[in-house]
Amino acid sequence: MKQVKIRDLKEFSKYEKIYDEKDIVLFNSYQLNSEDEVEKEKGIMSNLYSGCSIPYSSYTFNSSEQLLFFVNFVKWGEKACKKNGERYKDVPSLVSTIDYLMTLKNGKQVKCNPRTKYFFENIQGWRKREFGLEKANTIDWKEMYFVIKLKYKYCEKFRNVLEKYKDKVYCENSFWGDNFNGVVFDESIGKYRGVNALGRVMKRVYLEREKIMNDASI
Repeated sequence: MKQVKIRDLKEFSKYEKIYDEKDIVLFNSYQLNSEDEVEKEKGIMSNLYSGCSIPYSSYTFNSSEQLLFFVNFVKWGEKACKKNGERYKDVPSLVSTIDYLMTLKNGKQVKCNPRTKYFFENIQGWRKREFGLEKANTIDWKEMYFVIKLKYKYCEKFRNVLEKYKDKVYCENSFWGDNFNGVVFDESIGKYRGVNALGRVMKRVYLEREKIMNDASI
């Protein structure tokens, strides 16, 4: 396994955990293209999985990634597009960006399309400047928690795969180096490490599954 550079988590290092491979189930979007059916099924846990039909705010979302972007655009878009009360001239309107977001066919397009990616990253950058790094990441976590709750309620395949691996720790295998949202393999100790923010959200949602399924407000 190729060692990637492990990002310095700075103030978030207190949330980092070390994971033994036997205790976790690893997933990421790359597994969605696997010829191995077991691995492909694990890919359903990725936000880029696009076999969903999640209703929210008069729209239907094909992936939790699309819904995550939408929630952030609606809640924070207008604030993030302004400086000293005036809009950045090179940022498209919020309405047109949301309309464009809803034309995208899958989670990968949402994540990688320059227009939606730039708008989303602009929001994240604004929150860090406005609230500071730790509070901004707490906001990110809360938005993710809301989105994963909806994915759980409306995506049966997602519910099934979480149930299948309920005795494992869910971990996004972020071999590209994102040890905040996921985990990376540390050759020096032979284990995975990271904050694993997405996996923790998913575990909380699983543990709250009965409440979520009976919640008529979502």
